[in-house]
Amino acid sequence: RLDGVDLSPQMIEKARAKQIYDDLQVAEIVAHLHAATAPLYDLVTAGDVFYERALAEGALSWLRALAARGVRVLAGDAARTYAPAGGFVEVAVHDVPTTVEIEDHPIRRARVLEILP
Repeated sequence: RLDGVDLSPQMIEKARAKQIYDDLQVAEIVAHLHAATAPLYDLVTAGDVFYERALAEGALSWLRALAARGVRVLAGDAARTYAPAGGFVEVAVHDVPTTVEIEDHPIRRARVLEILP
């Protein structure tokens, strides 16, 4: 099963155009995660959820709870301020080109973290 949630209706429409998702929802992710009684997935991925304190804390709490239930949880992190300091295994690192209009450097170091319970 492949589900997706994003705050941006435009991102949901782009995802819908791929015709690979079982369910797509426009929602504020922390509220959505805490309101949902999510089915047990084999794998949950989260991208760029550590840039704001409330989002990072809420998402990490939910992701750790999933990991405790045996779900493999991978999170993408571009060296954001509120990324966890521990409780993960770094499974990949990539230098990603970006623009200084969006980020503070032309290259961001992005990590894939496996979140532990």
